Amino acid sequence: MSLKYKNNIAEENGKFYGKIAIRNEQRQFLCQGAKTRSEAQAIVDAEKYKLRQELAGLRSKCENTRFSSLVTLYKAHSIANKARSHGDVGIMNNIKDYFKDTELTKITPNKIQKFLTFLVDEKQLAPASVNKYRSVLLKMFNLGIDNNKCSANPVRKIKGLRVDNTRTRVLSDKEEVKLYKVLNSFHKVKTREGEIKNFAPYKRVKRLITLALNSGMRKGEMINFRWLDIDEDFTIITVLNSKSGKSREIPINKKLRLALKAMYKLRGNNEFVFTN
Repeated sequence: MSLKYKNNIAEENGKFYGKIAIRNEQRQFLCQGAKTRSEAQAIVDAEKYKLRQELAGLRSKCENTRFSSLVTLYKAHSIANKARSHGDVGIMNNIKDYFKDTELTKITPNKIQKFLTFLVDEKQLAPASVNKYRSVLLKMFNLGIDNNKCSANPVRKIKGLRVDNTRTRVLSDKEEVKLYKVLNSFHKVKTREGEIKNFAPYKRVKRLITLALNSGMRKGEMINFRWLDIDEDFTIITVLNSKSGKSREIPINKKLRLALKAMYKLRGNNEFVFTN
């Protein structure tokens, strides 16, 4: 929208907009609530006074600015710049539920630390997950600084949690045998007609585990796994939307090939390998 300003005020569709510039600082804004040009002028004068105070160090840019403004900035940034933005937006929504619409000046480093402690003690999140929340908060305040919503980032004074990656390992041959013994087990159940039948409770999860053990795919990749991602000869899986944003190819071994071919015969009209 291109506005024509006269004496720093523009009118468009019954709304008034203001524009101020002092030194190298420029701002354009909606004159909220103004119904006449004189009311809009009063708002412009007030904003100009605030800007002078900020430039003189007598007033914080965060004053009267709410956390919701950072939420709006971060959503737009994440959707525009990240291939897998849904995860970050989910984290941001949880952060919003905690801080609600608090004034930015009241979100101190101590408040940030209490929030991270809340994630550990109440939500039982692992250190790596808590650090993701810290990273999102850090970016939100940085975006606020870049867009003149605030002048400081309280998250910078809070260190991330130490992450222990030594627990990562693979199953031994014996452990895999024990796992499949459980996955292949049957339970006897009684039908409404009184008939006793064998029930395989782990049939579906067995397929997921087989794919995980033989491909190394992540949970999200398996959930979004489509039949089109497998070549015609069932020799290669192509992961198009990986966590890194790059595609990669995974060779299919004999055990996984047999499992996928058996599932393919029962696929029906399903696009995805795993449904429900």
